[in-house]
Amino acid sequence: MKNLSLILSVMLLMTVLCACTKTNDTSTNTVTEKKTQQNTSEEIVQQIEQTQPVLQEEHENSYESFGMPEPFEGMGGDGNHGFYMPCINKIDGFGGFFEQVFDEYLGGEYIGKWGDIINSTYLLDPKLYDITSLMDFINLFEVIISNDIPNDVVISAIDKHNEFTMNNYNESYIKFYQFDDERHERAKEVLARQIFSQEDIDALLTRDEAIVTAHFATNAAIITDNNIFTPFWLYCHTAEDYEEAGITPEMIEEKLEMYAAFEFSNEAEAAFEEKLSSFIGAEVSLN
Repeated sequence: MKNLSLILSVMLLMTVLCACTKTNDTSTNTVTEKKTQQNTSEEIVQQIEQTQPVLQEEHENSYESFGMPEPFEGMGGDGNHGFYMPCINKIDGFGGFFEQVFDEYLGGEYIGKWGDIINSTYLLDPKLYDITSLMDFINLFEVIISNDIPNDVVISAIDKHNEFTMNNYNESYIKFYQFDDERHERAKEVLARQIFSQEDIDALLTRDEAIVTAHFATNAAIITDNNIFTPFWLYCHTAEDYEEAGITPEMIEEKLEMYAAFEFSNEAEAAFEEKLSSFIGAEVSLN
């Protein structure tokens, strides 16, 4: 796609900008450097915003390069989140108290200016969503590692996030859930997806990509070493790509029930079934 090289260049530049570390130098040069980082980041945001309408216009045709129809009508519903994303909601983005606390540590205000834009850009161009590692896209782990955020700062952000999330839950319980068991159960499920448990924290603080990948991967993703392969990746790649990545028919067979839960269009479902059947060597049905 004609805009791919531009977007990738922008993303690379952003990664370089993020790789800054906190300094205790309060000299004029340091202040000037921070202002330069902010200005440069604003320029990056402008470039990305300008490319989004073009990507949106070309989105429908972009799947042709993979020889596959568009998987869903539009972008699909929330239930298709696991089709695209390699990891669970807890770390698959970057914002809120994490953005606030990390930004304060880094001494600038540039992180939050492009995080949400980049995450939405991935969804507009499938070629930019060719993710096989947590370091391939903006998420909590990637920001921690790329910016060398120390563990005590990570813990501080997690504590603020958990406290805020728990307070919201408690307020909602008093207002809505204490007399409605069904809604309360759903609320507890949502809470569990948002709160960082001690196991979550321990995994994240190892700073080990393999450990973090295994702990936070979605159930639908396939993991080989540090690599993580979403259903989307399988959808857009070939059997030869599967073999090269170390993916076996058995790994895919274990996930078929989850793949069947996605709301594919009829055309996409038939195409994906044919591709998976050919690789596995047995007929696959996703309905």
